[in-house]
Amino acid sequence: MRLTLCGAALGLAWGAGLRVWMAVLAGDASRYTWPGTVLGVLLPATLVGTTLGWAEQARRTGGRRGWRWTALAPLLFVTMLALVLDDVLALLRSGLGTGAIGTALIGMLGGYALSGRGTGWARTAARTAMVLLVVAALVGTAVSGPGPRLSAPSREQALLALTLLLMLGLLAWACAIPHLPVQREAAL
Repeated sequence: MRLTLCGAALGLAWGAGLRVWMAVLAGDASRYTWPGTVLGVLLPATLVGTTLGWAEQARRTGGRRGWRWTALAPLLFVTMLALVLDDVLALLRSGLGTGAIGTALIGMLGGYALSGRGTGWARTAARTAMVLLVVAALVGTAVSGPGPRLSAPSREQALLALTLLLMLGLLAWACAIPHLPVQREAAL
């Protein structure tokens, strides 16, 4: 239970950091709305953290039936955003969904790639896809970030890119939990 609650708290903190990053990236165009911020970012991040915390608890205590399915937890980012927008096609048409979809894919692919499980070629394919998605996200940050467009990167753009890289790396690291080997410890 303790790891599940810790996962929830860390997921909420991660989601709050992501929302601040989004606000800085968008600048004056950023609008805080309760449905968008709470239901679209904070709630799914908290649920993903909770799920991965529970997965770590299950992993440390011998595993549970179906616990490895928690590797799909990052799909909550896409699901919750689709519910907030009330239309799955609007998710894709608006462009808002590309970030949620990319975040989910980076988490799932990165988790698998970092876990060390599976065949070498599958991990290499996952690493390659994750790197391509991260590069696309970083290029999007450089193009969309504050300051003049298509100029030399500013300090703000570099800080935004570094923050995004760290946020996505942390997500991928956490998403490796469902792929890690089971341990046999006493329940915490």
